[in-house]
Amino acid sequence: MSLPTIQNPFAPAQPTFEDEMCSMCPSMTYQQRLIGFCICCGCGYALSFMGTLMLLSKDPWKKRVTNFAILYVFGNFIAIAATGFLIGPRRQCKKMFSKTRRFACIFWLLMLVVTFALGLSGV
Repeated sequence: MSLPTIQNPFAPAQPTFEDEMCSMCPSMTYQQRLIGFCICCGCGYALSFMGTLMLLSKDPWKKRVTNFAILYVFGNFIAIAATGFLIGPRRQCKKMFSKTRRFACIFWLLMLVVTFALGLSGV
């Protein structure tokens, strides 16, 4: 019969995966966060808008749809990443997958993946 081991309550806790990922994100001043947000948000919406304009071009249909899908999906991901500058990536993920927003967020991400897949296939 072996005795149970006693853990030292004063020993530092093992860092979790979430803590390790957040430690990779540099701490930024509020002004830097605001600049990052504006740049990402502006670039993301510009890419999405350019993707929509691609549908009006005179290229063959398959090329228009492919260009739309690539620009639109990357634009959306960049725009949503902009919020991570303001509130941080951990808090953003927690808010996106909170109980009241979980279904909408998963549906939105799924539709972006479907848009990208169908756009690349040229349907």
